[in-house]
Amino acid sequence: MDFDDWLYSSLPVDINTTWINAEGNPYKGEVNLAEDKKMCGYSNTLALHDYNEGLYGSTATGDDWRLKVRPCLRVREYETRHPSPAGSSGWYVPSYKELEFIYAEKDLLNVQLSKITGLQTLEGQHWSITEDGFLYAYIIDFTNGSKGVIAKYMPPGRNIRYILAV
Repeated sequence: MDFDDWLYSSLPVDINTTWINAEGNPYKGEVNLAEDKKMCGYSNTLALHDYNEGLYGSTATGDDWRLKVRPCLRVREYETRHPSPAGSSGWYVPSYKELEFIYAEKDLLNVQLSKITGLQTLEGQHWSITEDGFLYAYIIDFTNGSKGVIAKYMPPGRNIRYILAV
């Protein structure tokens, strides 16, 4: 698990409607970015990597960073700097449900995280990879436990925790 501070995206795009559910997209019926009751961060992150690559008719092509889902760009950069353990899922952005589980164990996790030099503990607002339509993504504030949605294009100030499954 690690921390990053980043925008979610710069332009509002309903990726579920315009891309995932489009005919010919292999994620149709398999991935739902709006699912907030299941732990699906891994599958959502994989799908959004392909979206960012411009695959299957994605509009996020070329160098237009405004259309990219930035947490997925950043997780790839993070994987390069901090390779995930062999046999693991690789780093991904947690879903809203996964963030709820992490928040429930925040105190225990913070004790362990504080033992690692340079690693920040779980505080502040954290993005999930779960979206709520084209304008919002789910967040959890690890400082006070508040939960909700916030505009994806809000200025930096929300955190991203990369996680992996072993």
